[in-house]
Amino acid sequence: MEISRQAWAEPRRQHALPSNELLKLKAAQLRASLRPASTEMIAAELSRCLSLCAASAMTMEDRAEWIAVASLEFTDMPEDIFLAACASARRTCDHPSKLVPAIMRFEPETSAETRRYILRQTLMQIENAGRLVLPTEPEPEEEMTEAE
Repeated sequence: MEISRQAWAEPRRQHALPSNELLKLKAAQLRASLRPASTEMIAAELSRCLSLCAASAMTMEDRAEWIAVASLEFTDMPEDIFLAACASARRTCDHPSKLVPAIMRFEPETSAETRRYILRQTLMQIENAGRLVLPTEPEPEEEMTEAE
């Protein structure tokens, strides 16, 4: 009888639902990973990119205007994706006109849309955690006597 109890307990142990606290932590991490880059960070990173590929004839006023206009394109991009995209653009772009398209084209390992989907799934798990009921262990069968 001991083997059957262990056999029943093992799948429950392997497929146990994550605790509500772990789900909340996961949701918080996902929200943080979706936080957009600040305008200061965007301007600083674009300035780094521009300094590598801008023509010498581009004045400081031209550069400031380019950064101001280009910055508007990245206000909703998650910070870590933006930083990785800028690093990629610095390695490949040789002209300011190629920077914005290169950053926009960048495809990270985990896209923002994938993170939003995972976040929605995690929030649904948190919401449904109180509604789910795990099966209980079956009652032990009574042994049959010889009289029956």
